[in-house]
Amino acid sequence: MPQYADFERCSVCKDQLHFLEYTYTIDQFGAPLCNPCAKARLKKATPYEKKLHAALRREKMNALLQYTDGHKTVDIAIKDALLYIEVDGPYHQSLEQQITDSLRDLYSRKAGFETIRIPNSRVRNSIADTVRQIKSLHDKKRSARNRNNGLQSLF
Repeated sequence: MPQYADFERCSVCKDQLHFLEYTYTIDQFGAPLCNPCAKARLKKATPYEKKLHAALRREKMNALLQYTDGHKTVDIAIKDALLYIEVDGPYHQSLEQQITDSLRDLYSRKAGFETIRIPNSRVRNSIADTVRQIKSLHDKKRSARNRNNGLQSLF
């Protein structure tokens, strides 16, 4: 196994990546990141985002923390279900922020991703139920996507 992935560099600072950095950050963030850039991204995540991310990973969902799609960063992405999850604090209750959030969600929808918004209080008070509902939506979306892919292969 090579020590360095010659073909990969950090998507932020362009430093060469160690093989373990590459595999870990692709798995956790969906992007190749060096250790300092991965730590910086982790610092941006709130405790509620980290808690929900860990719970989703325990349920075998390929959840990516602080995922950047090239235009914006979302709290959690589950790409195989075309699902973005935003864990929102009280700041998101203001009318101005709700308008901004709606525009972000519209952009995501145009790219094929559904965005669900979960308040911090729900993660804090009902994590098991929240994960169960996300898992149900995840499974439905993956199933529908697989059916659609099967139909496309027939033509």
